[in-house]
Amino acid sequence: MATTNSDRRHQPCYLLRDHGIPCVVWFEDAIGYYGVPTVVFDLYVLVSDIEAAAQVLTQNGWTLVPQEKGKIGNANVKCAQRRLAPPYEDVQEAELSVSYPHISMPPPPSEDSHEAELSDHRPHTYIPPPPSTKPPGPTTTVLLPAADWNFNLEGYSPEHTETLITAVIPPLAGLVDALIDSLLDCSSNNGMLRDHLAVQIAYLYSWAPALQERAFADHLMYEHRQYHFDVLSGMSHVTVPFISHQGKVREALRKGTHELRDCSARDNKDLFSGEWEARVLASMPNPFPEEQEDGKVEDGWEIYDHAEENESMASGYTKPGGLRGINRQGF
Repeated sequence: MATTNSDRRHQPCYLLRDHGIPCVVWFEDAIGYYGVPTVVFDLYVLVSDIEAAAQVLTQNGWTLVPQEKGKIGNANVKCAQRRLAPPYEDVQEAELSVSYPHISMPPPPSEDSHEAELSDHRPHTYIPPPPSTKPPGPTTTVLLPAADWNFNLEGYSPEHTETLITAVIPPLAGLVDALIDSLLDCSSNNGMLRDHLAVQIAYLYSWAPALQERAFADHLMYEHRQYHFDVLSGMSHVTVPFISHQGKVREALRKGTHELRDCSARDNKDLFSGEWEARVLASMPNPFPEEQEDGKVEDGWEIYDHAEENESMASGYTKPGGLRGINRQGF
């Protein structure tokens, strides 16, 4: 290939670029580049034409994997996709790069030594090999139509990119814009996919420093800027009420009936479940109160001394006031 593989996991992307097919990695590989400490699974790649991209990969040793339903993670999706397994030698090499324990057999004892008597009772020793220094090889690649996931691939052809990183990693603003649109377009009947998208956006806002800046909104599509402001205002942005609210806000921005503000619904407590939970916890008594000198805890409940026997309880009869030594929790 003409392109140097700086990341062997992204090998199919470099292969596609060498054949003039622009592409970017998506989901875990994309958010991981911006600092999210995520585990990667299948390699999701956005392309303009999944059939043309699949043909390039199959001509270079990749194999189409039959599938009854499209899947993103564990979520079933109706969007088109093509799933391909890497060439066999790449799979074999990837497996060899993983450290597996092996059995180290002790040397056979000499016949005239005392060691021979103990050899049958000697346990085998498991000694792991040194860790491999090779990066993981290619994995299953899932080709997705970029248009189905709201990402514009224009300008990502090989002649418009300077390095491999800019060629296969989507810009942060484009990634956030596309994920927000995909989330707000997601059917309420597909809760697993909706949660998958919402969590990825939430992780980006937690780990990408640029998204903590209010000014980053200038890089986003106008219809997504209120989403950005609302997240920074403290809204709980992985909840169904928040997603529903943002769908309405986006539609209002498209129609020109909403003006951008620091927070679109400050008085709607359903959108601030984090603040609500904090207030509830603050109003509750301390679950681990400190005992005061008068024998009472801070909330005024008496402490029952189990060493002192209550006469009324011993006789099987409880007279009025006979349970004063027991606190209101019944302990």
